[in-house]
Amino acid sequence: MDSKWSPWKCVGECKVLRMLEAIPQALRSCKDFVAFEEYLREEDNDQVMRWEAEVAAWTEDKSLPDPYCVPPSGEYFFVLQFFLI
Repeated sequence: MDSKWSPWKCVGECKVLRMLEAIPQALRSCKDFVAFEEYLREEDNDQVMRWEAEVAAWTEDKSLPDPYCVPPSGEYFFVLQFFLI
């Protein structure tokens, strides 16, 4: 009966090992994000607040322009059209 469950035991152990590695990485990522956000607010808080307002408005009304998408610049758009044709 033990041999029947041994593959599942390995799966559980592997998941625990991955979680033990992922948790510290998640904490580092969170600290990095907080530091990045603080830097952005120090550099240009007005821009951050405008973008947050755009995101909040877009969340309420999806017909507004998506703040996560950057409209293509003229030169980039031309190069993209050239390669697509």
